[in-house]
Amino acid sequence: MLAASAPDIAVVSILASSRNDREAARSWFEQAVEADPDNLQVLFNLGGVYEELGQYEKAIEAYQGFVDRWTGSLDLAESVREKLEYLRARLEREGQAG
Repeated sequence: MLAASAPDIAVVSILASSRNDREAARSWFEQAVEADPDNLQVLFNLGGVYEELGQYEKAIEAYQGFVDRWTGSLDLAESVREKLEYLRARLEREGQAG
């Protein structure tokens, strides 16, 4: 059996996500990041799946990895930074409530 390439894994990840199968999407996106850690689209999407699953610390880690390596549009980077601030504040609030 041939090993799947990172782009192939990413496509399966997106399909799982589009079917609202967040756990499968998470698993596939994690495999895609492992296969190609420099694929920023996959890293960003993994952050989104973690966020949807309520795994905010992992979402922050994925989004931060994206921002740290992103060299494109400053607007997108700023949008992700705002998301990071929101998630960090949410974690802090939940920590105080728990």
